[in-house]
Amino acid sequence: MNDRQLRYILTVAETKNISSAARKLNISQPSLSAMIASVEEQMGNRLFERECNPLKLTFAGEQYVQAARTILSIIKDLESKMFSIQNQLVGKLVIGCTTATSSIVMTHLIPKFIKTYPEIQIDLLEEHKSMIKKLLLSGDADIICSSANLNDVLFEKAVLSREEMAIMAPLSFIPSKITPKRDRYFDVIDLAELCDKPFAVMKQGHQMRRMQDAIFDNAHIQPKIILETDNWETIVGMIANNMAFSILPLVTEKLEDVHPQAQIFCIQDRFFRELSLFWRKTAMQKAAISTFVEFAHSQYCKSREQ
Repeated sequence: MNDRQLRYILTVAETKNISSAARKLNISQPSLSAMIASVEEQMGNRLFERECNPLKLTFAGEQYVQAARTILSIIKDLESKMFSIQNQLVGKLVIGCTTATSSIVMTHLIPKFIKTYPEIQIDLLEEHKSMIKKLLLSGDADIICSSANLNDVLFEKAVLSREEMAIMAPLSFIPSKITPKRDRYFDVIDLAELCDKPFAVMKQGHQMRRMQDAIFDNAHIQPKIILETDNWETIVGMIANNMAFSILPLVTEKLEDVHPQAQIFCIQDRFFRELSLFWRKTAMQKAAISTFVEFAHSQYCKSREQ
């Protein structure tokens, strides 16, 4: 039994004539008669008294029509709700990100979004880097926030920011040579000067660690790594306690926390971390997703202007 059969039976019941119903449904009379016979066989009961003119419903037919109206009403209501979820600012958005991204980005962004759009519920999934893309592919997340380059034909992408990588040094550090910043955020020093200094870095597997390693390779140095961690705050703590140096992105949301505890220097060769939002091209909640993406982008633009 399907909704097409329900509508056909209801049309016959309303017109009380198979020929009239067939014309109204734009199908042939034999096809409609065959469909009625098929439904009656499936139900195990006759639905119409064919001897009567106009057609009359049997008791089983009356029960069927009553149930059909209820079912079709439920289907219509469900379709309306699905349309609202897809095209209006209601429903729930599941956002996937790493713990680091959550603490740096989402803790600033999501409270503002919820205050602006209270009808959209946010569910934040914090997972390891290796799981983020899988959340999107499986449909467990509607949007993911990642610094990885997910070149997948199934995804749409919106770049939130390009954050320059910089040297974070203890306050006690005195560089031998400083190049004035000019068009840079901070003064520039030669990374090679730190070849014998202790470094705290992210653990292997993090996109951030891959960038840190690439920067070290570009400077032709092998850093003295004394700590590998999953947590930015741990690295900042090591720097603040005069125990290590590091290379981290100039994230606007974290500069207020980092700057009082560390010196920040730009690197001669510029490296950038790109932070982006990704979502499936076939995503259902297009309006809610589009609104979140636009809101996130506008917030980042504001933070860069301040």
